[in-house]
Amino acid sequence: MTYLHTRILKRFNSINGLFLFSVFKYINMGLKVIKMLLIAKYLGPELLGLWGILFLIQEYLQYTHLGTPYSLNVELSLIEKRDNFNRYINASLSFVIILSFFLGILAIIISLLNINLILNYRLNDFLFYVLFWGLVQVYFVFLKTIYRVQQRLFLINISESIVEMLPLLLLVFGSKFVSIYSLIIFTIIGFGFAVILLQLKLNINFKLSFDSKLINELIKFGVPLLLSNIFFYLIIQISKTYVSIFYPIKEMGYFSFSISLIMASLLGIKALQWAITPRLINKFYKMQFKNEILRYIQTIENVNSIFIFSFVYLVFLLLPLFWKLYPEYINSNNTILILILGNVFVIKGLGYNSLILAKKKQNKLIFAGAKSFILVLFFGIMVTKYLKAKIDILAIIIMISYILYYYSLVGIVNKIIEKDKTTTFRNAMLKNLTEFIPIIILLAAIYFIEFYYYLTAFSLIFYIVFNLSVLNNLIKHFRMNYL
Repeated sequence: MTYLHTRILKRFNSINGLFLFSVFKYINMGLKVIKMLLIAKYLGPELLGLWGILFLIQEYLQYTHLGTPYSLNVELSLIEKRDNFNRYINASLSFVIILSFFLGILAIIISLLNINLILNYRLNDFLFYVLFWGLVQVYFVFLKTIYRVQQRLFLINISESIVEMLPLLLLVFGSKFVSIYSLIIFTIIGFGFAVILLQLKLNINFKLSFDSKLINELIKFGVPLLLSNIFFYLIIQISKTYVSIFYPIKEMGYFSFSISLIMASLLGIKALQWAITPRLINKFYKMQFKNEILRYIQTIENVNSIFIFSFVYLVFLLLPLFWKLYPEYINSNNTILILILGNVFVIKGLGYNSLILAKKKQNKLIFAGAKSFILVLFFGIMVTKYLKAKIDILAIIIMISYILYYYSLVGIVNKIIEKDKTTTFRNAMLKNLTEFIPIIILLAAIYFIEFYYYLTAFSLIFYIVFNLSVLNNLIKHFRMNYL
């Protein structure tokens, strides 16, 4: 087999692996939905509420890792020597063991003192099991991070399927044994089997290594990434909070439905981005020349733009058909479409975000996330509490916060490559006019429903015509590198 054939086969396998990874994400999401519906059926409203509280505690436990999986992902992406690779892995997994020890002591103290944490719920009856669940999941996240950097995505898919399948088997074949205890136990067993699978297939000789210097380095790098993610996560959470407080419960239903549908529909694209980020970090780390960095960022942004805009137009064309099946949720239409447009800028920021991580400017990301969160925090309460505006106005504010975050990333990258901030920002704005104008036309389509399809078609034609050179360049790039 020639070198060219080997290269093409390697590239094809890489693309095929990413595609299968994305497909598996949707399969696992389907398993999760079925599992939650069955849990709701067998537990009933009161026990389901308790399960929700326990699940929330477990989610908060994921923050006890202090962002170290995020920093480990970056560090492993940058490391070339296997010895250093092993040192970081041994230090990070040892950190999990230290964390387990302290949280285990906390669980024992709470159980012994019979502390009742929240109102009338006897959470201490379950707390030890939930803490153990959280710790096994943290360990699982660390192992997934290692496999993510090594691009062993199939094993990540299988392990995530195991996590969903074990509780589902209980719900399907052992329905009379379903309880809070049994669900927690089977969830822990699911994570346990997944951890065993990943641990056995780990091509690294793991040994305990309480390297305080490396652990401190991971925490120091990870905390800013954790804070940045929390701020970004809180944009949606504070919006949900405002809607739940200042609007009827029905409006909260529409808003929650919108968020859930968007998260589900974007899962494939975000899964692909999650999988390729380590590669991008490594590539940017090796780049020294500013023009080379700029060209590569531009290529990434163009690819992401094509993907997300293709998806956006597909949603705009198919969503009216979706309401034929779920007419009771048609009031969510505007919110869904506006938030989809906002996510254009989240997806487009991948290259900038990867470069910032590669150059270890993670502290800057805290301020980028904080600015967007504060915008929603302030203007969100203005439009919900005082102006009593429609929910889609809140969605527009969220969209603006995403745009602000995107241009914050652009500004950080400008400083990294030492380009004139004003000139580069103006150039970015001018370049993005070919995307802003189609978005504005689509916004008009949302509110002028009688011209919906005409405006959507006009926006699509405008986007294709003014991005034709980008499409041609990407086709040429694909032919040169993959065919």
